[in-house]
Amino acid sequence: MSNYDDGNDDDSYEVGYCKPPKEHQFQPGESGNLRGRPPKETTSMISAVESMLMTKERVRVNGKYVYLSRMEMFLMALSEGAIKNPRDRKNLIDLIKALKLQDYFLDLY
Repeated sequence: MSNYDDGNDDDSYEVGYCKPPKEHQFQPGESGNLRGRPPKETTSMISAVESMLMTKERVRVNGKYVYLSRMEMFLMALSEGAIKNPRDRKNLIDLIKALKLQDYFLDLY
């Protein structure tokens, strides 16, 4: 470090706890963190929902344990409910239309 002269030539400066020697103090206009504080990571609502839905969990399907994402579990529950309940069937059809997948399913049959 370079020597910093604050203009006071008297030796009355007391070195101790939180009082470093003058030659080890920061120069005027120079901070201790030259690169600055790292930016705070921001998460958008979309990325938060995406990470939540892509989280994999261990579940039992047909007697076997498998790892499925929450999205896969949601779609499985929705499709199984659509078999039994007309309201769930309508929700599944609305989801297919919203995702514009109806052409894909029409091509399958």
